[in-house]
Amino acid sequence: AIVEEVYEKMLDGLEVKGVVPSHPWNYSKDEQSGWTKPNLSDFTDKSWDELTDAEKRSIAGHFAWAAKMPPENYTDLKLPHHDPKTHKVVWRGVVAAMAALLGARGGVDIPAEDKQKVYNHLARHYRDDFGREPPKLKELEEFFAELKEIEDVDGKNDQSHLKSLISQQQNMEEFEKKIKELEATNSELSEKISELESKVAELEAENAKLKEENERLSNQVKQYIEREKAEITEKIKALTDEVNEEELKEKDVAELKEFYLTLLETKVIKAKSLPSKVKVGGEEEEKVDFKEVF
Repeated sequence: AIVEEVYEKMLDGLEVKGVVPSHPWNYSKDEQSGWTKPNLSDFTDKSWDELTDAEKRSIAGHFAWAAKMPPENYTDLKLPHHDPKTHKVVWRGVVAAMAALLGARGGVDIPAEDKQKVYNHLARHYRDDFGREPPKLKELEEFFAELKEIEDVDGKNDQSHLKSLISQQQNMEEFEKKIKELEATNSELSEKISELESKVAELEAENAKLKEENERLSNQVKQYIEREKAEITEKIKALTDEVNEEELKEKDVAELKEFYLTLLETKVIKAKSLPSKVKVGGEEEEKVDFKEVF
């Protein structure tokens, strides 16, 4: 404990990664109590962010390893073995921490280079506080026999729960995979929709141009028809005075042409019925030839 107090003073105010927290308080031992992994609420009613560095260091002293000092998160603390209220080092907590360090129940996620100093910390509790010899790193069989005495009788249920969690994780991974596939498909569809919208816009613009051109051509055709009707009407009026202009306006080009041809044929027939020559004048007669008049 004296060494750890000196260690604490040396680290005071410094942030050191992968450390074995020291004990900033005095503690006694507990050989009889059971052991349950503590939560932050077992130490304080505050959130982790509300704690001072000193309070974070005090909580870290109940654990055998911290990612850094002071810890950034409560979850950065590993291998608890002190009672959160009394600070007592609990025998079953020390054994459970040593078991996890040596690989029991999936082990603990700490750097390999830190395991020896964590082992040394827990081994001192074995010897100095409980007068027992700690298991050696490579002699695990006897240690796990001792571990069985403090493991929960619901070990099988724990394994079943673990399998359930693994299954849930696999289902979640499959679900995330499906989501990514759907997102990729959705992205492709969005691109195709954008392409189609672009083509629709082009076709609409082209259609507007064609509509404008069609209107222009229609106006030209109307103007041509009106000019042609006017020309035919003038020809009809030249052949006869007996015309009704309002009726002529109602006729289309084909009807006007047909009417004009009828008048023209009538005119030709009348011309052919006239004598080819007539006498004009008094004593000296002059013959007038009507050929080529019509």
